[in-house]
Amino acid sequence: MAHSDNKYDIVIVGAGPVGILLSLCLSRWGYKVKHIDNRPVPTATGRADGIQPRSIEILRNLGLKRALMAYEPAKVYAVAFWDPLPGGKGIHRTGSWPSCPRFIDTRYPFTALVHQGKIEQLFLNEIEKAGTTVQRPWTIVDFANTGKDEAYPVEVSLKCLDTNVIENVRTKYLFSGEGARSVVREKLGVQITYKDQISFVWGVMDGVVQTNFPDINTKCTIHSDSGSIMVIPREDSMVRLYVQIASSTDPDWNPRKTATAEEVQEAAKKILHPYTIDWVRVEWYSVYPIGQGISEKYTLDHRIFMGGDACHTHSPKAGQGMNTAFHDALNFAWKLHAVESGFADRSLLESYESERKKIAEDLLDFDNKYAALFSQRPPNAEEVGNAKSLSSDEGEENEFVQTFKSSCEFTSGYGVAYEPNVINWSPSHPAQSHLFGIDGVKLVPGKAFTPTTVARLSDANIVHLEQEVPANGSFRIFVFAGSPSRNKKAVEDLANNLEKDKSFLSVYRRPDIAEVSYFERHNPHSKLFTLSFIFAAEKTGVDVSYLPRVVKDYHHHIYADDVPDVRVPHAKFSAHEKLGLDPERGGVVVVRPDSHVSCIVRLVEGSGTVDALNAYFKNSMLSLALTAELEGYMFMSRVSAAHLSTNLALFSVTGLRPKDTEEDPYYYTFKVLCSSCRETHPNWVSFTRYEKHEIPGSRGEANFVWKCKLCGKTHSASITAGPNAYEIPENAKSKIQKIIEMDCRGLEFTDFKADGDWEAKGAETTTAFSGIDLSEGEWYDYDEKAGEEVSIKDIKWEIRNIK
Repeated sequence: MAHSDNKYDIVIVGAGPVGILLSLCLSRWGYKVKHIDNRPVPTATGRADGIQPRSIEILRNLGLKRALMAYEPAKVYAVAFWDPLPGGKGIHRTGSWPSCPRFIDTRYPFTALVHQGKIEQLFLNEIEKAGTTVQRPWTIVDFANTGKDEAYPVEVSLKCLDTNVIENVRTKYLFSGEGARSVVREKLGVQITYKDQISFVWGVMDGVVQTNFPDINTKCTIHSDSGSIMVIPREDSMVRLYVQIASSTDPDWNPRKTATAEEVQEAAKKILHPYTIDWVRVEWYSVYPIGQGISEKYTLDHRIFMGGDACHTHSPKAGQGMNTAFHDALNFAWKLHAVESGFADRSLLESYESERKKIAEDLLDFDNKYAALFSQRPPNAEEVGNAKSLSSDEGEENEFVQTFKSSCEFTSGYGVAYEPNVINWSPSHPAQSHLFGIDGVKLVPGKAFTPTTVARLSDANIVHLEQEVPANGSFRIFVFAGSPSRNKKAVEDLANNLEKDKSFLSVYRRPDIAEVSYFERHNPHSKLFTLSFIFAAEKTGVDVSYLPRVVKDYHHHIYADDVPDVRVPHAKFSAHEKLGLDPERGGVVVVRPDSHVSCIVRLVEGSGTVDALNAYFKNSMLSLALTAELEGYMFMSRVSAAHLSTNLALFSVTGLRPKDTEEDPYYYTFKVLCSSCRETHPNWVSFTRYEKHEIPGSRGEANFVWKCKLCGKTHSASITAGPNAYEIPENAKSKIQKIIEMDCRGLEFTDFKADGDWEAKGAETTTAFSGIDLSEGEWYDYDEKAGEEVSIKDIKWEIRNIK
């Protein structure tokens, strides 16, 4: 993308978890990012440390899991519970349960524990590789969405804290990831609403200890007559202790109560009695009150946004702060990318707040209940045993077991379920087809796609299907093709209909498709979609040579469903059956760029499957065709008789249209902007609606085919409707009327020049007027039948996208 030096696609304030993940995604996807943080250096110690299973899955999709595991984080597979012995004799273990019970389908049934600074460094290294550097120590001084620059409407003033130098920039978007003390939120006047008043004050300490406590390397909740502790194992032989030092039930309750490190250590020693503990070193220590709060809004204008702790605060005991921030960032990143790619209408950004705020509210409700369980009600051995052994669909559950199960799913990250909306299909969705939804399918729109294992045909590798497409902003379309013999025609029909000009895949065809390498793994046709084909057959049962061309273009994404899965031990075709899909008939699963399911469609012969997908993307993204309509604002001036009266007689022309026939075509003349490099080119371009030019690398044709000289990419446009005549409105007031419609691919028309001849007729006399020249912005003539002058003036032209 081409920009002037002080213009950015986004300014990100804050380099905590939400800021760094957002910065990495957008930097990798080609956006110009200005990223600042007010700290002179990244986090050195302490802060968030727990990466939950679903977040590990996200990090793997970003290519960061291997680097994370190189830190050798502590892994929490289970939680141990310790409670008081009778008679004040100390504590004893009353039970344990897995962090991820078996009913949660994950490849990573553990929490990885490593301090936030190391996690930040993983991201910072990759952000720099992608061309963005986090500037430190800088802060935001002021900002305003002035709209003075339509493309970069937000003015931002930044300040270097070392030199006091002020830098003023313009940006399309501003994002606050500053944390709980957000300057952006404060200046917007957005309030934090607290669910409950502060109820607890905690001391937290990271360090290396010597102890005979047997579960020091296990996550523990410890209740004793002297208080409560949560033990969290850490990397590098460290341990984190959360020690409750004050409660609202205390007679001397003070939410601002503090304590020294030594006082917290002494409290811990009393709680752990009869076991002993001594500190070799303390790496980090803090005291903080806990309250559950949520921002009233995440944005006011869909240009300035907030995420992470700037929007929600809660206790650290459930380990959700960093993980929730990751989800915030990924949710916002792909939606912004869809909008800026021309794929979606800006209204898609509204779903960022509606989806993520609902999850934050659920988190606060859960956190409140979880904190109460931890602080006030230790489980007994019977309940622990029930929780450990009970599966997701067995028997009647008491309140504690229900809370445990829901908390396990929630804290793992797999409990995130976005409600039905335009991107999460439901029966009330505007896209309607009898092919949406498959009886018995176990996937739920709005929830994460289930981990699935298949064999990749190109190299016979056994792979994790959910990780086969990296986090690149693309929708993943998994075609579970069922039986190769039974569904041969259905797959052929799917491919043929995908190649049609108006299919979602063709509409968003890559402008550089003629230059796309054979080795392009994920996006040979469109940067917005990756197709994968999974056949219910052994590897030798799929003959790739007979597959349609569109399918073979995704040769790295053709799979055999012949890998056993312990979760469906009796299934012959595990991937299909695990997801609830018929191995004979299959089905199509659309997955969002953040790995949450969008919709499920039956795979059938004919055009029905692609028709349903077209309807989904048209109604979900609101911009299926990058179609522009050329509209004229024309004030047709009326000329009255030579005298005035209370019954004013007005005469004008109407039916104005360009003179445009196949024998004498009208040349439509525009200024053109390349959607890839965002440069408006200096020369006017002209074309007619009768021209036909081949699109390189495609079977299609267009009225206008153009190669951008700056980025070298090829784009096209065609007139699809019109020209329509401009008629005088019945209320005699000017209003927009459509002249032509165009289908634009990879380009945008920014200005129109009315060269050539136009024609019209007298409004009352039908006198024909031809050879009308609108190039000067006005036109005058005389209607002899009416004996009066007629005119057209105050002409304005507007090009807008059809929504």
